[in-house]
Amino acid sequence: MINMKRSIFVVFALFAVLSISLLVSNVKAPLVWLITDVDTSGSVSGPCSIAVDSSGNPHISYYGGTTDQLKYARWIDTIPGWSVETVDSDSSGRVGRDSSLALDSSGNPHISYCNWTDLKYAVWTGSTWSIETIESVGQRGVLSSIALDSNDDPHISYLDWANGVLKYAVWTGSTWSIETVDSANNDMGCSLALDSFDNPHISYFNGTNGDLKYARWTGSTWSIETIESVGSDYGTSCALALDSFDNPHISYIDWTNNDLKYVRWTGSTWSIETLGSGGREPSLALDSNNNPHISFRNYSDPMPTLKYAGWTGSAWSIETVDEMGCGSEISSIAVDSNNNPHISYSHWEGYLRYATIQVPEVWSTDSFGNPKTTFVPGEDVYVMGSGFPADREMAIRIIPDGEDPNPTNSVASGWGTTDDEGALPVTLVWSSPLTIGEYDIWVDVNDSWSYDIVDALNDQAIDIFAFNVVPEPSILIGTLLMFATLAGFYLTRKRLTFLK
Repeated sequence: MINMKRSIFVVFALFAVLSISLLVSNVKAPLVWLITDVDTSGSVSGPCSIAVDSSGNPHISYYGGTTDQLKYARWIDTIPGWSVETVDSDSSGRVGRDSSLALDSSGNPHISYCNWTDLKYAVWTGSTWSIETIESVGQRGVLSSIALDSNDDPHISYLDWANGVLKYAVWTGSTWSIETVDSANNDMGCSLALDSFDNPHISYFNGTNGDLKYARWTGSTWSIETIESVGSDYGTSCALALDSFDNPHISYIDWTNNDLKYVRWTGSTWSIETLGSGGREPSLALDSNNNPHISFRNYSDPMPTLKYAGWTGSAWSIETVDEMGCGSEISSIAVDSNNNPHISYSHWEGYLRYATIQVPEVWSTDSFGNPKTTFVPGEDVYVMGSGFPADREMAIRIIPDGEDPNPTNSVASGWGTTDDEGALPVTLVWSSPLTIGEYDIWVDVNDSWSYDIVDALNDQAIDIFAFNVVPEPSILIGTLLMFATLAGFYLTRKRLTFLK
């Protein structure tokens, strides 16, 4: 009788060992900045503007300074590469200055810009560029900002520099409706965003007092307020974005204290933060979690550098994107559907450059590097990866699914070193695992001993999903059937023995 029980237990245990497995899913690891030259003609200057389409491909409008042209570049996957074209050029000069770009629901670009005297608007119809002048007389259309409403109609805020007036233009479907928002000596940068009701919101500067101001359309009138007095208006610019609750967020420069600042409306008050000194010409975008991403130039470095600031959810992560220097004009930032930042900017050599981030990946394999998602207890777990910093030794840790990524939660760990292209070779991380459960792979790139979002470059660089140690349904059913059969056999045998 004892032998029968032991036999059943052994059979069930062996079957369970063969059927219950470790399922290891792909996990993303921290990000790396990738920089490419878009236009190397050496003539690029002035502010540029970037937007990202639904496929995650960037579109950029910019000024060809030497040739006085409005230019447009977009990334085409099928080339793959950049397509660059001239949108507008005329003998007046300075065509394409201060452009602003938005993409409609079909992915077609709409651009507001100026020449020396006119505010202009260009839209791609699907086969050609349609160009028109919105307003002409004096130095109009300086530092325009465009946004498209739910009907893909353009709204533009701009500065009538000749008269020191902040203006707003909207396409009604048949004509441009133009009005003055604020006539109190406004002569510096403005930024426009539309809320969920298609109402315009504008951040801008008053030139006399150096005040950061904010205007919004209530449905019947413009509500205008001063957020902060920041001193000199020289070179001052600001950037506005609205979150999912239609609350405004603004990045700007405090010239009195030489600080890069960020302000947001909490619902009852303005919350102002200082990010650091030496920042210039910020651009702002919000991701799907309403976290801000800011690109800016930094003059505190020996050479002006392009920098990036991102809110991690608990702190600001500030880092250098291009340490080789950037031009003296405004960069532009956009965030894609995966919350990854994309930045366009002019390099000091007159190049148009583009920076984005590469998402490194790590996945489980067998000892030969073949991707593998299931492991039986006692089978070694290896990992591979790509897109990491080159020649970097990194800690690779395995933690229970859902646990905070820190070494105290690790059930196994190892070290891996990337090659000169940032690839992580086949690396043994978990030798002969016997613990059944669900686990994650965590790559601590900078060996900070905690999940450091700074290393990841954005707040969704590492997806904590990974080893799901659960039986396959078919195997689990088979196991239960086997157990039920053996149990039934055992009970039947026991009943027959009792009857004897």
